[in-house]
Formats: sequence, C-alpha cells, structure tokens
Amino acid sequence: MVLAKRLEVDRMSNAQREEFLEAWSKLNKGQCFGYFPAMPYHHTVTDMLHLNLNQWNDAIREAFHTHLVESEFSDSDLKQMVRATVNRFNARTKQAGLGLMVGETLTGKPLNGPKLKELLRAGSLLQDLIDIMKPLWHLREAKDHPA
Repeated sequence: MVLAKRLEVDRMSNAQREEFLEAWSKLNKGQCFGYFPAMPYHHTVTDMLHLNLNQWNDAIREAFHTHLVESEFSDSDLKQMVRATVNRFNARTKQAGLGLMVGETLTGKPLNGPKLKELLRAGSLLQDLIDIMKPLWHLREAKDHPA
C-alpha cells in the first residue's frame, strides 16, 4: 500500500504533486510524505523543521509581543511607551522585509523558513529589535519595583 502510494505520487505532474503534498501535510499535522515522524505517532507527528520554526516563533512572541499589548497596562506612561515601541518595532521589521507585526493583535504571519533565515542572517536585526524594546523593559521594571 505504501509503495503503491509512492508510485502514484511519483507519476503525478509537478502541480498535482505540490497540491497532494500540501494536502498531505495539512492532514498529517505537518508530517512530510515519505518520511518517518520525529516522534512515534502516539506522541506527536512533527518534523524537525516545523518544530524549530515553532520554537523560534514562540520565543519571538514571548520576548516581544507579550510586552507590546497596550490593553494589558493601566499606567498611562507605559501605554504611551508601548504605542511608540510598537511603531518602531513594526517599522524595523517591515524595513527588513519580515512582515512580523506585533501589537494589540498579531497582524503579521509567523516566521516561515525563508523569513527565519533573513532574521538569523541579518546580523543587526535581532539586536536592533532588542534595543527598541529596552526602554520599555526598563520602564516596566522601574514601575514594577519602585525604589
């Protein structure tokens, strides 16, 4: 049965194969056709590429987005700082071509493989994003722990 399915896929045109592989991946939670899962089926079905992408997207969400939801703050100084930081952050990621937008709602798409490569290969981008966030992090720390 497996060999018959592989033969069927091999005989498809490029467009049909692409459509089949996309549908297969969606149906099987990101599993690549013709490859063993990274873990046994009764635990999870994943491949290492998507595991890595998910970890990076979660790290970015935790490091940046969770601090940039204006409705989470009651302090007016923090709200004003959040608005300014969101604008600077989104402008910098747009300039880099990432389309990673943060703020009240996540409007950008999570990073895919090519966009993650751009982020990791652009030596100053991640440092720029951290530098953009520092004033907000410092103000939050000062407000949370007054001297």
